[in-house]
Amino acid sequence: MRGRDVALLVIDGIALAIITGGTWFWVYTLEFAGIPSGFRLTFPEVFAKLLSTPFNIFSLDWWYYAIFALFEVLILLVLILGTYIVILWFGRAAPHFRRWKRVGDAPSLVKLSPWQRAQHWLLFATFIICALTGFAMYYSNLPYWNSIYWGLNGFAEALGASGFLKPPILLIHVISGAIMGVLVTVHFGYYGVKELIDRAVYKRPILDPTRKIANAFNIPYFLKQLGYTLVWLAKPSERWNPFKLTGKYTFIDYFDYFGVYWGILVLGIPGAIMAVFGNVLGGIPYIMHTEEAVLAVSYLAVVHVGIKHLRPDIFPIDTTIVYGKIPEPRVKTEHPLWYQAISGQGSSSQVSLYIPSAKP
Repeated sequence: MRGRDVALLVIDGIALAIITGGTWFWVYTLEFAGIPSGFRLTFPEVFAKLLSTPFNIFSLDWWYYAIFALFEVLILLVLILGTYIVILWFGRAAPHFRRWKRVGDAPSLVKLSPWQRAQHWLLFATFIICALTGFAMYYSNLPYWNSIYWGLNGFAEALGASGFLKPPILLIHVISGAIMGVLVTVHFGYYGVKELIDRAVYKRPILDPTRKIANAFNIPYFLKQLGYTLVWLAKPSERWNPFKLTGKYTFIDYFDYFGVYWGILVLGIPGAIMAVFGNVLGGIPYIMHTEEAVLAVSYLAVVHVGIKHLRPDIFPIDTTIVYGKIPEPRVKTEHPLWYQAISGQGSSSQVSLYIPSAKP
């Protein structure tokens, strides 16, 4: 490995450590330090409240603490598994630093169309706006976030927003959330109908591994890929190589994709309820909205960024999201089932699978 590559690999590791460590620290301040203080319950307090509240399926108080506790566990579980995967994957891929940046003029295959990439960037933009405005309101009693809060309020008022929603920052938050909701609804409607037509007309299986929308909800397939990955990262071997199960999309692709629908349901619907009716139903929509926001940001910061972009073999960014294409050598190694489908190969033994312990 050349000196420049060593320096870039160190930068990659530092960036990954800052993002992962920073996310853990942030979650710690929420779940164990109780920041922001005054209304945020800590992890132990939530479970103490749940255990002290008599079980009653019709009790809003019981549901409030049960949902709160569930999200606390989900956040920690995602962070623990995500950190394990990201750190070990970094170690496995480090000897192959920027492997897929050195394929030169190798043929490429289209994974994402221009319209799909546009949807991704719109989703990214609306999510960032929602997260920034949402947490500016959530942390508005803290000095740094308070300045962001009032700065965004001033921007919204300059646009004439003060007469609609109070505080004005809420208008930006609601509009960006509404755009995100419409985008996801249109996307799901279009591809959902397309899946049904393809199944009826072309007799394609509903869980075709080369197609995304169906396998995003194929829980056994996802769990199998996840299990293979967890074992393979700890002890690489052909038996547990997760790529031999991979078609056009990886299990991280599927989880990202499933997470969008999960987020719209669990974060978006409660958000819409609060935008129209305020903090109703004993605060349940509020706790679902805020805790899902923490879960989403934690997952995207650690898992999505750590695996999709800061992985050493594709550092500093997976250019698929920019150009929509993947070099053929990478398709052969990371998406063998897809390569077989488009090249007519008959078995995975004909495809070179990626074993990180091998020489690049």
